Amino acid sequence: MAENISYIDRSVESCLNSEMTNTDCGQCSEFAQLLLGLTSPCGFEFPASPPVWLDKDLFAVGIKFYHRNLVGILASSGEALIMGLALPTFYKPLAFSGATSKNKRAALMRYMETGRHIYGRWYGGKPWEEGCDAAESLNLVNKMHKHVADMITKAGDSFEEKVDRAFIDYKVEGDQAKILKE
Repeated sequence: MAENISYIDRSVESCLNSEMTNTDCGQCSEFAQLLLGLTSPCGFEFPASPPVWLDKDLFAVGIKFYHRNLVGILASSGEALIMGLALPTFYKPLAFSGATSKNKRAALMRYMETGRHIYGRWYGGKPWEEGCDAAESLNLVNKMHKHVADMITKAGDSFEEKVDRAFIDYKVEGDQAKILKE
């Protein structure tokens, strides 16, 4: 992890100290700003107003793109979810919160319901309009993530222990077990 942070620090420093444009540098200033916040805790605050950089026309183009490419987007999102389950920063909060299930069918149904919720609400409205499905959904998801983050913070050192207990009955062996333990 130290190597990754070092690389990130160098990338951020390079972008912030550079007078180059996005195309000259290969890294945009927005990306550098995201990297700067990598070690800052998230406030989980839903914005009261749209960001100043919001281009509503470009947003509409993105929504049209989503609808034209729905199958590919759903497939890639499912693939990203599966890959995410191999990342400790992704699966440990799920295991800790009890949001996962040892029952494969129940877990599949949970993820399908999550997909229906997201794709049925996020791409059907304008999240900056109070009361619309997209805004209500994003606010709900934000609150759920804050709740889990608060649980993890409160648990302190017992976080890892509880995660380990969540996986104790799994019979994962060989290389898969090594990956999970790392």
